[in-house]
Amino acid sequence: MDRPIGTLGASNIGALFTKQGLKAKSAHSKAFELAKELVYGYRKNLTTISMAHGLFNEEEAFNVVVKPNFPKAKYHSNKSYQIEGDFWATPDAVVEGECVIDIKCPYHIDTFKANIKNPKAGYIAQVMTQMLACGVNKGYLVYYLTSCDIDEFGNKKELDIDIKKRVAIIPIDRDENFIEMIKERAKGLLEMRDIIYSHIKDVPIINDADFYDMYDSYKITRLKTKSNLLVWEGKIVKNREFYYVIEKL
Repeated sequence: MDRPIGTLGASNIGALFTKQGLKAKSAHSKAFELAKELVYGYRKNLTTISMAHGLFNEEEAFNVVVKPNFPKAKYHSNKSYQIEGDFWATPDAVVEGECVIDIKCPYHIDTFKANIKNPKAGYIAQVMTQMLACGVNKGYLVYYLTSCDIDEFGNKKELDIDIKKRVAIIPIDRDENFIEMIKERAKGLLEMRDIIYSHIKDVPIINDADFYDMYDSYKITRLKTKSNLLVWEGKIVKNREFYYVIEKL
């Protein structure tokens, strides 16, 4: 099944592994995003160019890289596994009972080289979360360097580099200490989500004319720009699709 709305997925776990941990702006932003899903009742699909490229090339990467190296692997990009409560993971591919596989499709050579030399902590946390979900002790980051250029007919213009040089498979062993940290931070982020949800679910909705006039009497800031999103209970309003913090001048 697909990951339910408002829940935390393995692909989001990197937001919790910056230097500031749960205090980081990225963690607060992720909690806010999940809280809004609960309010709206649906998930907004925000897709960057890099994300679209990855989704477009993921199945190709599975067929030309994963399957030859992991013959028993199954493509699972739309199958989510519940870890506990509102914590889920969706591996790109799984060898049942053996390993999980996460596919990355960079299209810049420098990005590919940097990632295979020093994989991002967030990517490692993502694979570790997938291992936790599937109950396995091994995971792999698979990098597939592939072009984002297309010709006039819509066909991909592949990089003029041998495919063997455009592939990297990085093994990751299960680390119980790291997994406990992931579980602890996931629990903390979901608690943050619940706090923000309680603050925004019933806020006043202000029409455009009244909102315009409020600027004469209040300092008005978009909630999402605040560094700490947990402390504005009773000071939040909504105009159109945005939440705002209202403070006296």
